[in-house]
Amino acid sequence: MADNFFLQNGWETERLLLKSSVFRSNAALGYATAFFAFIIALALRFALDAALPPGFPFLTFFPAVIISAFLAGSRAGVLCSALSFVAVWCWFLGGQEPFSINSGTALALGFFTFIAAVIIAVIEYAARALELLAVQRAQLNTIVETVPLVNGHPVLRAKATPSVTRCLVVTVR
Repeated sequence: MADNFFLQNGWETERLLLKSSVFRSNAALGYATAFFAFIIALALRFALDAALPPGFPFLTFFPAVIISAFLAGSRAGVLCSALSFVAVWCWFLGGQEPFSINSGTALALGFFTFIAAVIIAVIEYAARALELLAVQRAQLNTIVETVPLVNGHPVLRAKATPSVTRCLVVTVR
Protein backbone atom coordinates (compact mmCIF):
# COMPACT_ATOMS: atom_id res chain seq x y z
CA MET A 1 0.00 0.00 0.00
CA ALA A 2 2.52 2.59 1.11
CA ASP A 3 5.59 1.24 -0.63
CA ASN A 4 7.84 4.27 -1.07
CA PHE A 5 4.81 6.47 -0.32
CA PHE A 6 6.90 9.50 0.56
CA LEU A 7 9.26 9.18 -2.39
CA GLN A 8 6.27 9.04 -4.72
CA ASN A 9 4.90 12.31 -3.41
CA GLY A 10 7.34 15.04 -4.33
CA TRP A 11 10.56 14.55 -2.42
CA GLU A 12 12.86 15.46 -5.32
CA THR A 13 15.88 16.54 -3.25
CA GLU A 14 15.86 13.29 -1.31
CA ARG A 15 15.37 11.34 -4.52
CA LEU A 16 18.38 13.09 -6.10
CA LEU A 17 20.49 12.47 -3.01
CA LEU A 18 19.54 8.79 -2.98
CA LYS A 19 20.43 8.49 -6.67
CA SER A 20 23.79 10.17 -6.04
CA SER A 21 24.61 7.73 -3.23
CA VAL A 22 26.68 5.69 -5.70
CA PHE A 23 29.04 8.69 -5.96
CA ARG A 24 29.09 9.08 -2.17
CA SER A 25 29.74 5.40 -1.45
CA ASN A 26 32.52 4.95 -4.04
CA ALA A 27 35.52 7.15 -3.15
CA ALA A 28 37.19 6.85 -6.55
CA LEU A 29 34.00 7.81 -8.35
CA GLY A 30 33.49 10.70 -5.93
CA TYR A 31 37.00 12.04 -6.47
CA ALA A 32 36.56 11.66 -10.23
CA THR A 33 33.35 13.68 -9.99
CA ALA A 34 35.18 16.41 -8.04
CA PHE A 35 38.04 16.47 -10.54
CA PHE A 36 35.66 16.62 -13.50
CA ALA A 37 33.69 19.48 -11.89
CA PHE A 38 36.96 21.31 -11.23
CA ILE A 39 38.14 20.88 -14.84
CA ILE A 40 34.85 22.25 -16.17
CA ALA A 41 35.02 25.20 -13.74
CA LEU A 42 38.62 25.92 -14.73
CA ALA A 43 37.82 25.76 -18.45
CA LEU A 44 34.85 28.08 -17.95
CA ARG A 45 36.98 30.47 -15.90
CA PHE A 46 39.61 30.67 -18.65
CA ALA A 47 36.90 31.08 -21.30
CA LEU A 48 35.18 33.87 -19.36
CA ASP A 49 38.36 35.57 -18.11
CA ALA A 50 38.10 38.51 -20.52
CA ALA A 51 34.35 38.91 -19.97
CA LEU A 52 34.47 38.91 -16.17
CA PRO A 53 35.32 42.12 -14.34
CA PRO A 54 38.35 41.96 -12.06
CA GLY A 55 37.67 40.70 -8.58
CA PHE A 56 35.76 37.51 -9.43
CA PRO A 57 38.46 34.85 -9.55
CA PHE A 58 36.39 32.19 -7.78
CA LEU A 59 33.11 32.73 -9.63
CA THR A 60 33.07 29.47 -11.61
CA PHE A 61 34.60 27.41 -8.81
CA PHE A 62 31.85 27.81 -6.21
CA PRO A 63 29.31 25.86 -8.30
CA ALA A 64 31.91 23.13 -8.82
CA VAL A 65 32.43 22.85 -5.06
CA ILE A 66 28.65 22.75 -4.49
CA ILE A 67 28.08 20.07 -7.14
CA SER A 68 31.02 17.98 -5.89
CA ALA A 69 29.94 18.15 -2.26
CA PHE A 70 26.29 17.46 -3.04
CA LEU A 71 26.80 14.58 -5.43
CA ALA A 72 29.94 12.98 -4.03
CA GLY A 73 30.23 14.07 -0.40
CA SER A 74 32.43 16.26 1.73
CA ARG A 75 35.76 14.67 0.76
CA ALA A 76 35.07 15.32 -2.92
CA GLY A 77 34.03 18.87 -2.03
CA VAL A 78 37.31 19.39 -0.18
CA LEU A 79 39.27 18.01 -3.16
CA CYS A 80 37.48 20.34 -5.57
CA SER A 81 38.05 23.27 -3.18
CA ALA A 82 41.75 22.51 -2.86
CA LEU A 83 42.21 22.22 -6.63
CA SER A 84 40.26 25.44 -7.13
CA PHE A 85 42.33 27.21 -4.47
CA VAL A 86 45.60 26.29 -6.16
CA ALA A 87 44.32 27.07 -9.68
CA VAL A 88 43.02 30.51 -8.75
CA TRP A 89 46.16 31.33 -6.80
CA CYS A 90 48.34 30.25 -9.72
CA TRP A 91 46.49 31.77 -12.68
CA PHE A 92 44.02 34.40 -11.53
CA LEU A 93 45.29 36.12 -8.36
CA GLY A 94 49.04 36.39 -8.74
CA GLY A 95 49.06 38.78 -11.67
CA GLN A 96 52.23 38.19 -13.65
CA GLU A 97 53.81 35.99 -11.00
CA PRO A 98 52.05 32.70 -10.06
CA PHE A 99 51.71 31.91 -6.36
CA SER A 100 52.65 35.42 -5.26
CA ILE A 101 51.20 36.49 -1.96
CA ASN A 102 50.16 39.85 -0.64
CA SER A 103 47.47 41.00 1.76
CA GLY A 104 44.76 41.12 -0.95
CA THR A 105 45.62 37.65 -2.24
CA ALA A 106 45.71 36.22 1.27
CA LEU A 107 42.34 37.80 2.07
CA ALA A 108 40.74 36.46 -1.13
CA LEU A 109 42.13 32.96 -0.56
CA GLY A 110 41.05 33.05 3.08
CA PHE A 111 37.50 34.07 2.14
CA PHE A 112 37.32 31.35 -0.48
CA THR A 113 38.52 28.76 2.02
CA PHE A 114 36.00 29.90 4.63
CA ILE A 115 33.05 30.03 2.20
CA ALA A 116 33.94 26.66 0.65
CA ALA A 117 34.18 25.12 4.12
CA VAL A 118 30.76 26.51 5.07
CA ILE A 119 29.23 25.26 1.80
CA ILE A 120 30.66 21.77 2.30
CA ALA A 121 29.60 21.63 5.95
CA VAL A 122 26.02 22.73 5.21
CA ILE A 123 25.66 20.27 2.34
CA GLU A 124 27.11 17.43 4.43
CA TYR A 125 24.79 18.25 7.33
CA ALA A 126 21.78 18.35 4.98
CA ALA A 127 22.83 15.07 3.32
CA ARG A 128 23.10 13.31 6.69
CA ALA A 129 19.72 14.69 7.73
CA LEU A 130 18.16 13.43 4.48
CA GLU A 131 19.74 10.00 4.95
CA LEU A 132 18.28 9.82 8.45
CA LEU A 133 14.94 11.00 7.09
CA ALA A 134 15.02 8.26 4.45
CA VAL A 135 15.58 5.63 7.15
CA GLN A 136 12.74 7.02 9.24
CA ARG A 137 10.42 7.12 6.22
CA ALA A 138 11.23 3.51 5.44
CA GLN A 139 10.38 2.60 9.02
CA LEU A 140 7.15 4.58 8.80
CA ASN A 141 6.23 2.88 5.52
CA THR A 142 6.75 -0.50 7.21
CA ILE A 143 4.50 0.54 10.08
CA VAL A 144 1.81 1.88 7.73
CA GLU A 145 1.87 -1.36 5.74
CA THR A 146 1.21 -3.41 8.87
CA VAL A 147 -1.69 -1.31 10.18
CA PRO A 148 -5.14 -2.90 9.67
CA LEU A 149 -7.55 -1.14 7.31
CA VAL A 150 -11.19 -0.20 7.98
CA ASN A 151 -13.03 1.11 4.94
CA GLY A 152 -9.72 1.66 3.20
CA HIS A 153 -8.27 3.74 6.06
CA PRO A 154 -5.54 2.65 8.46
CA VAL A 155 -6.78 2.15 12.00
CA LEU A 156 -4.56 2.50 15.03
CA ARG A 157 -5.97 1.19 18.29
CA ALA A 158 -5.27 3.71 21.00
CA LYS A 159 -6.67 1.93 24.01
CA ALA A 160 -8.53 -1.33 24.39
CA THR A 161 -10.62 -2.14 27.46
CA PRO A 162 -13.00 -5.06 28.00
CA SER A 163 -16.06 -2.83 27.57
CA VAL A 164 -14.95 -0.20 25.01
CA THR A 165 -12.45 -0.17 22.18
CA ARG A 166 -11.41 3.30 21.08
CA CYS A 167 -10.00 3.61 17.60
CA LEU A 168 -8.12 6.41 15.93
CA VAL A 169 -8.65 6.53 12.17
CA VAL A 170 -5.69 7.96 10.31
CA THR A 171 -5.96 8.90 6.67
CA VAL A 172 -2.68 8.72 4.77
CA ARG A 173 -2.67 10.94 1.70
